[in-house]
Amino acid sequence: MKILLITQNFYPELGSAANRIGVLLKLLKEKHEEVYVLTTDPAYPIEQLFSEPKYYADQILNNLEKKHVIRIKTKSKKQNNSFISRLLHYFEEAYQIKKYLS
Repeated sequence: MKILLITQNFYPELGSAANRIGVLLKLLKEKHEEVYVLTTDPAYPIEQLFSEPKYYADQILNNLEKKHVIRIKTKSKKQNNSFISRLLHYFEEAYQIKKYLS
């Protein structure tokens, strides 16, 4: 069975949401399911953090990157104080996901 997980928070981001999706992906892969994750580039808590290799310590998820993890690119920033900017980001993200799926 093919499974597509669409999430805004995914490894190597910090936080419980990103961890839950990472664990879910590993569990489904153990059951030999064909699982794909559609997500954005890591940006939480700050985007500059993820230029350091120490945040990419999970070799299982690193091996799935680019094969089973698809990262969509957005021009707007995920983290922003402005409500309007965040709203525009969500619209752009929804558009990019719809474009990828069609």
